[in-house]
Amino acid sequence: MEIVEAHMAMQGHPSNLAQPRIPKNMSGSGLIEGHSLGKIDNSAGLNLQKDGDDSDSDDDDNMHDTIDDSISTTSTEILKAWILSAEHFCHPYPTPKEKKELQAQTGLSSLQLKNWFTNARRRTWRPLMQSILNGIDLEPILGQARMKHNVPNVFMHNGAMIMKDIGGPFCPKAPTEVLKAWILSDDNFIHPYPSLGERKALAGLTRLSAKQLKNWFTNARRRIWKPLMRRVMAKIHLAPILEAAAAKVLIRTRPSGGGGGGGGL
Repeated sequence: MEIVEAHMAMQGHPSNLAQPRIPKNMSGSGLIEGHSLGKIDNSAGLNLQKDGDDSDSDDDDNMHDTIDDSISTTSTEILKAWILSAEHFCHPYPTPKEKKELQAQTGLSSLQLKNWFTNARRRTWRPLMQSILNGIDLEPILGQARMKHNVPNVFMHNGAMIMKDIGGPFCPKAPTEVLKAWILSDDNFIHPYPSLGERKALAGLTRLSAKQLKNWFTNARRRIWKPLMRRVMAKIHLAPILEAAAAKVLIRTRPSGGGGGGGGL
């Protein structure tokens, strides 16, 4: 109950209100407070097939943080310039075409490039993005998006979705509402990539397979999240922020002489 009380307090609700009933862990049940989501119906707008490249489907949180000391300073500078550019910072996932171009410029293998971006997003991009967005009121943009998609602001608790505004359980009518509520919550918007535990909970609530969930999120990040993030970033003068970040980021260089380079992306 502490989680619900904390969120209610944030919303201005007195703590002595009757506590909402929080559903038990429903992983795998597909039920929310007795509501069955029923048979999966793709006509309801739940796109379970990839509608393009999966360049943003890397699972950063569940990959090992691998540092490749063989990557040269020149190659690292090329990649750092790419990820910290105003053009790519909002969505630092190169397309297949961009990956080939970066490989040609750096001489890196596909695996080296993938590992570099995985590390850079986790260690540099995400903290920088969070620091930038901490001073911005996202609610006007996210609130409009939630109204458009008819979902509330939610948080996860024991495999269930709880509405932040009133502290009660969210009872969606379709799987797509569960997933849209998750990606448009202020807890997840900055980094809309569910962890392994969250994916299991979402699979239980929607009765979707791991592949279906992955495809939906890949499409939703492109169709829903990316346009919203660009609206947010349009309110910020990114150039000086990214220039300062590029100057501060230490790079790991190829060892030479007495030793290797310093810290890395």
